[in-house]
Amino acid sequence: MGYEKVSFNGRIVPLDRDTNQIDQTLFDMLPEHLRPNSSDDVGVILSLSCEKEVVGRYVGKSGRESGLAYRQSCYVRFHYRKSTKPLYGQSHLGPDPPDRSVGGGERVGERPYAAIVASLPNR
Repeated sequence: MGYEKVSFNGRIVPLDRDTNQIDQTLFDMLPEHLRPNSSDDVGVILSLSCEKEVVGRYVGKSGRESGLAYRQSCYVRFHYRKSTKPLYGQSHLGPDPPDRSVGGGERVGERPYAAIVASLPNR
């Protein structure tokens, strides 16, 4: 399900709530018609809050555990630039982590950027 319920003016800026910075990867993936050219273009802030969850364990050649496998999920919330009242929110699950952990250690799957962008309004 997308954000078809959300109606707003202006363009979107994605903000990572953990760092309080623009999420540059998501910003670069936004369609051009939704990407602001200046702060005056911003109508809505897309707040992104992500966490990782253990979904498996890697086992080395010796048969011993060599690290954990994590999948990321992100909760996306829209709010107007001049308000913190949310317009709409939705969770997205990222892809699985890599099948193997080369060299041992933990591995984390990517954030669900593609799913987030695919669910944005196509106005």
